[in-house]
Amino acid sequence: MANILMINLPFTGHTNPTLPLAKTLVQRGHNVSYVNAEEFRTKIEITGAKFIPYTNYPSSPTMQQKKTKSFRAAFDTAISLEQKFDLLIYEMFFYPGIKIAERLGIPCVRQFSQPAWNEYTTSDKTWLFRLSGVLIDFQVMGKKNKTYMELANKALAKAIIYDKPLLNIVYVPQVFQTKRETFGKDFVFNVPASAGLSTSQQIPFKTMKPPIIPKASSLKQTLAEYRNAMEVQDEFSFVSNMETSIKTELFEAEMEGNIYQLDKENAATPCRCE
Repeated sequence: MANILMINLPFTGHTNPTLPLAKTLVQRGHNVSYVNAEEFRTKIEITGAKFIPYTNYPSSPTMQQKKTKSFRAAFDTAISLEQKFDLLIYEMFFYPGIKIAERLGIPCVRQFSQPAWNEYTTSDKTWLFRLSGVLIDFQVMGKKNKTYMELANKALAKAIIYDKPLLNIVYVPQVFQTKRETFGKDFVFNVPASAGLSTSQQIPFKTMKPPIIPKASSLKQTLAEYRNAMEVQDEFSFVSNMETSIKTELFEAEMEGNIYQLDKENAATPCRCE
């Protein structure tokens, strides 16, 4: 049985994908402590993990405060813990996680809640993407925090690309990963099993302005191709559930502006409908 420390930032898209791992580790008998903001207490405690709230952090932060204060709060909270841990697990956006593991003298694992990054996936990005990364980095960290944390790579993008632990878990199917062939065995692609979707919400497709949607046969064909490409059972489960959860109205919607039609070979071919 190991003592495991998980650290994350107070953003739903970065926290939710990591909860199944926390739950599984607890079920296997490990002691899991999870550092995050108070708003995620209930979700984390449901997994069976011990919730540890940020220190020196607003009780009801604004979105701006989340951006500017969460990195330092997560870092200081983890460093101040007196308990000894065997492993640290952090999410990719909280890139100082690897520095915390170094200070604590323990190994670490990184989780990606989106497709993974490396020097190949970012090499052909537009200048706007690169600029947005710099602006986000400046807003959430700033020079003062980077110096305080003694980060090897102080830029967000470079830290994510080059400060790599020995194991990285990516929560997307391999078929959705850009330039998958450029990632080695230290990147594991695994999608937590989905329970499927159930909703009574009705989407008024016929009264909406012309969106870009796939017709039934082309979407089904695309999903079938994804299924055939799957190499991991969990990924197959993910796509299968995605297919069964799609409403019939989407398949039957006949709308102007649908850019997908089938050619004679029944393959999805883009065209423009006038």
